[in-house]
Amino acid sequence: MEKDADSKSVNPVNTKIGEITARQWPDQTRVTLKITLLDLGQPVSLSLAIQNSRGELLVETTIIETLDSAFELTMHLPSGQNDNPMTITASLYDEEHGQIDQKSIPFGD
Repeated sequence: MEKDADSKSVNPVNTKIGEITARQWPDQTRVTLKITLLDLGQPVSLSLAIQNSRGELLVETTIIETLDSAFELTMHLPSGQNDNPMTITASLYDEEHGQIDQKSIPFGD
């Protein structure tokens, strides 16, 4: 199939993780994340992992083949294991190219 010369094809390898913000709830059992993706033109998947200050994985989730460039979600944290500061690591990938981008930010009191 021939592509229209005027159509713009965006390679998912150009997609990057923009901004990540994390707001921990006062009860210390939830964190709300806001994430933006830059140059999104093809579906990509986003893996999110939260680790405590000892590097132990507390919770993780994956958003499969998103076409949303900005979104917000709340992740629940296990009580008693969420030593601050914690770290959220976001990994962006697709099936064809593997990992495309990764970004980590610390958060918590």
